[in-house]
Amino acid sequence: MPDLSEDTIKLILALVVPGFIGMLSYRLLQPNQRLRLKDDWPDALIFGLILFCVAQFLLNPLLPDGAKPQNSSFAFGVYLLLFPVLCAIILNLLLHVLEKRKLILARAPTAWDHVFRRSKSYWIVVHLNDGRRIGGYFAKQSYASSYPEPGHVYLEALWTLDEKGGFDKKVEQSEGLLLRPSDYQMIELFEDK
Repeated sequence: MPDLSEDTIKLILALVVPGFIGMLSYRLLQPNQRLRLKDDWPDALIFGLILFCVAQFLLNPLLPDGAKPQNSSFAFGVYLLLFPVLCAIILNLLLHVLEKRKLILARAPTAWDHVFRRSKSYWIVVHLNDGRRIGGYFAKQSYASSYPEPGHVYLEALWTLDEKGGFDKKVEQSEGLLLRPSDYQMIELFEDK
């Protein structure tokens, strides 16, 4: 095995670790597939190279002549851990603006994610597999899973439905309802006015 100097180890860390941290941070902000180290290391290396170039461009003018960020443990730690998270947040915000202006396609991987990540409240009618229908309320205390595992939903309140299918009254002492994708055929959403 070749001798690895401290500078070589720092260079490898500076190229690979920020890439993985940046990708992981972005995936926490945007529904996406889980990070798999064995499959995603080329992407992490490329992202790390981009971060390294951006950091050199941004940091070099701020440092005194001859100083290198690698020589300061604190600056190197900030670059390894904080800089990739900050870049992931900025990238997510930039893509969000571009998406809102319809300059790029919607980034939600499924219609489920598109609907439930909007942070809106809905009155919901769930059509169960056995033919029954259940009314519920989806709001701030509710939860819907996201890609890659959409379809699970927690409704914070259960409501009875009248003969016409309208919402009648909240079920007393209801703490909500948990649903798996295998429990229902369809979910209807109604605007919460």
